[in-house]
Amino acid sequence: MRHAHTTQPNRARLGDARRATLRWLTRGVASLFMIALCWVGWRESKVTARPEVLSATQVALSSSQGPATRSKGSDPRLKVTLRATRDAQADLSTLKSMLAESISHVERRFGLPLDEPLKVTLCDDPESMRQLARAEQGWAPPEWANGLAYPQARVIYLHRDHHEGLKRTLEHELAHIALAELRALPLWLNEGLAVWASERVSFERMKTLTQARLTGELIPISTLNRRFPASPSQAQLAYAQSAHFVTSLADEHGEERLRSTLQSLSVGEPLEGALHHHLGQGLGPLEARWRATLTHGRLEGLSSLAQEGVPMALGVALTLLIGLALWLRKMLLGGWHTPSAHSKRVTPRERLIGVKVRREPGEPKA
Repeated sequence: MRHAHTTQPNRARLGDARRATLRWLTRGVASLFMIALCWVGWRESKVTARPEVLSATQVALSSSQGPATRSKGSDPRLKVTLRATRDAQADLSTLKSMLAESISHVERRFGLPLDEPLKVTLCDDPESMRQLARAEQGWAPPEWANGLAYPQARVIYLHRDHHEGLKRTLEHELAHIALAELRALPLWLNEGLAVWASERVSFERMKTLTQARLTGELIPISTLNRRFPASPSQAQLAYAQSAHFVTSLADEHGEERLRSTLQSLSVGEPLEGALHHHLGQGLGPLEARWRATLTHGRLEGLSSLAQEGVPMALGVALTLLIGLALWLRKMLLGGWHTPSAHSKRVTPRERLIGVKVRREPGEPKA
């Protein structure tokens, strides 16, 4: 009986301890949940803070496309609304000055008209650009986006940049607006064409592409029809592949055939049929041929390195100067001859002619 009397209080105390532990765990989980909600709310309020648009102006531009390529009954002038946030107002005139040339360039490049009203917004920096786009369009753009185009709304978001950088990004986003008329266009072709219209394959993309080729990590083009990988590094590789593949098609088959392919797509011809009709092969053989050129080291886009400007030229010149200096040093300090078995071993300090060399204590004699 004594044992029974001592066991029952122990069980009661154990039950109380379990209930107390459960209460503390419940309170802890609830506290963590509330903290998480507060953090998410703070993050959302910070991210969706909408920069104020202070400047807006409207311009009317004449299209470079003739009546045959423009939609029937459309206004021959393209109406574009330009907007700017507070700190970007000073650069709005720069954007306005390049707008007509960029639109004409994209229209000629694709043979597709830009004949519906556009809205182009210039922001101060990439962060404010993404915030404004998210607030107005309700969609969170990726962190690495340099420019944004919303074809259905016909809205473009840019941020301040140097003249060539701003022009390149403007033409890239205008290309997405123009290509939106091709409803079934794969994502890799859309992005590749946008790069082809606005720039050559950049040094950074060539570097990414070369590394993937050497490590066997190239992504199959057919898997990039609908979306790019979520990983920033894999997304950059997808952009690099798309850009280089499309540029290679234009270089090998000619720009006119690529434009004819787009014209066939614009009237509803399937991609595989359009590629066969104008380029002579389907996607599979075209990609296999492109991969073969990469495997054999024939990266046609390497010619674009010359377009990287003065920094690239200075880097090449500096490399050549360093190589020349090393060659001269080796020639002066002993030449390129291979010493025979009977030649005296000469330490680097003893190669200095006319200089008496003091040996360090313990240094062996030659």
